[in-house]
Amino acid sequence: MEGEGEVKEEEETKPVKKEAKKQPKEVVAEIEKLAEMAANKTRMESYTAKMQELKQTLETINEDENLAEYIDAAKTKTLEEEVKIYEEYFKKAEEAYTYSNNN
Repeated sequence: MEGEGEVKEEEETKPVKKEAKKQPKEVVAEIEKLAEMAANKTRMESYTAKMQELKQTLETINEDENLAEYIDAAKTKTLEEEVKIYEEYFKKAEEAYTYSNNN
C-alpha cells in the first residue's frame, strides 16, 4: 500500500505542459476561418428567411382560389424562380460553411 501512495505523489508533482503559443499567422488564419464561417451562417439564415417569405406568399396565392384568378401567372412564375435562386445560393453557402467547419 505504501508504494501506491508514492505513485500518486509523483503524478501530482509533474508539471502541466503548456500549450505552445500560436504564431501570429496561425491566429490570423483561425480568425479568418471563424469570420468566413460566421458570414456563411448569416448568408444561410438570410436566404432561409427570404425563401420562407416567398414560399408563404406562393402558398397564400395557391390556397385562395378567389385570389388566384386575379394573380398574374407570370408574376407567380417569377416568385418561383426567385425561390430557386435563393435555394441555389443557400446550398453554396451551406457547402462553404460545412467545408470551413471541417477544415
